[in-house]
Amino acid sequence: MEDIRGLLNLVDGGTQTCAEVKERTELHLADVRAKIADLKGIEKILSATAAQCSGNDVLEALAEIAGCFAFWAWLRLDRSPLWLVPGIASLALFAWLLTRIDSDFAGRALGPTAASTSRHRCSGFGWRNPNCRTVGT
Repeated sequence: MEDIRGLLNLVDGGTQTCAEVKERTELHLADVRAKIADLKGIEKILSATAAQCSGNDVLEALAEIAGCFAFWAWLRLDRSPLWLVPGIASLALFAWLLTRIDSDFAGRALGPTAASTSRHRCSGFGWRNPNCRTVGT
């Protein structure tokens, strides 16, 4: 705003020619256009980040962990094979929840090492993995 006041004073003060005012105005206009371009880039990144989030991160994590735990308990703790029933159901739920993510953004939340194939690991457990990245970072 201060720049605009300065430009208006140039015209009102009559100390500069129209050519000088035009040149200065065009420089400010270039700055404004650059800022608008930057804001559009930020908008694009924010939109992409929001689109990649299903909103089901906690449910995805619980379904995967519950399913894996059921299989682990059956194999390592000698639990009944009936533990496989909720384990399979949990992993099926987990797989279905992953299908709810826009395919353009699937897997983009993974760290560069891609140690995990589950997209929720960075969003749900990112505090444990310094390699987690999201779109635009």
